Amino acid sequence: MKNLCLNDLNFFVIVAKCGTISGAARELNSSPATLSRRMTQLEDAIGIKLFYRHQNGYELTIDGRKVLVRLQPMTKGFYDFKSWLGAQRTIPLVRLSGGT
Repeated sequence: MKNLCLNDLNFFVIVAKCGTISGAARELNSSPATLSRRMTQLEDAIGIKLFYRHQNGYELTIDGRKVLVRLQPMTKGFYDFKSWLGAQRTIPLVRLSGGT
C-alpha cells in the first residue's frame, strides 16, 4: 500500500454517499477534476477498484462497498469529534487570578 491519505478516504465516503463526482465536489468545495484524480490515486494506493464510472455517476464495486463499511465508523468518529470540538468552543472561558 502506498501513499494512503486520510483526506482521500473521507473524499471516498462522500463520493459514495453522493453518487456523483460533481455532487461530492460541491459538498467538499472542490473541483470535480481534482476529486476524480484523488479517487483514482486512492484506488492505485490501496490496489482496489472502488467505483464503476458511468456517464451519470459513480457506482460502488463490491470491494468499494466493503471498504465503505470499514470506513463508516472512522468517519462517524471524525464528525462526532468535530461536533464535540465545536461545542467546546462555545463554553465560555473563565480566568481565575489570585488576588493579594
